[in-house]
Amino acid sequence: MKKILKKILIRFQVFIKKSPEDLFLTKHYQLHNIARLKHLDSLGLDLYGKSVIEFGAGIGDHTIFYLLKNCKVFSTDARPELLNIIKKKYGTETMVLNVESELHKIISLPRFEIIHCYGLLYHISNPEAFLRSLKGKGSMMFLETCVSGDYNDESSRLVKENKNDPTQAFSGIGSRPSREWIFNTLKEIFGYVYVPNSQPDHPEFPKDWTKGFDLQNSVIRAVFIASENKLDLPTLSDKLLKIYN
Repeated sequence: MKKILKKILIRFQVFIKKSPEDLFLTKHYQLHNIARLKHLDSLGLDLYGKSVIEFGAGIGDHTIFYLLKNCKVFSTDARPELLNIIKKKYGTETMVLNVESELHKIISLPRFEIIHCYGLLYHISNPEAFLRSLKGKGSMMFLETCVSGDYNDESSRLVKENKNDPTQAFSGIGSRPSREWIFNTLKEIFGYVYVPNSQPDHPEFPKDWTKGFDLQNSVIRAVFIASENKLDLPTLSDKLLKIYN
């Protein structure tokens, strides 16, 4: 208990001393972004010149990845102060969007070629409603999220988060669905779903899922690729993997 309280106190002290942008610019976050985007870039997906919508864009750490590929990017986030940073840096189109309470806005959006959703699903309390609102909104979806361990409980496993921290859940409630739940839900919505044969080169992305995880003291993540059309790439598996490359 003392260790947990100490971590919370340290997190709070860092938060009150730093601006919203500074909280995203820590070494931990940037190394994490590098690992995720390097991994996405290695999958052989057609990413050049696409129309992209970002959900939970934060300060645009992933926006530039697509801009460098000559994509047209539309960024959304629940916090306008974060989107202002994106507009200031890149001048791209943005929209304030709370994916928990404003699903009607998603339904009214135009169609995009790519839906990018890295680091958001576990920060919301309604993962199923959000994912189902995306039906018909994109040809492909790239999803990265924290998950629970592989077990039979199909619930979304709600967790508390600090809503005053701009890197955490806007509502203060997040979720940790299982890989199986995400895989099956995406398949219902898009028709085809895959997991990469590899994981990003980062400790939060385990390669061996045959063993249990200490979910109280560790964060585990996985990546999913959903598509309306069948993808035939050697980097992707159409089944959940127990061992990644």
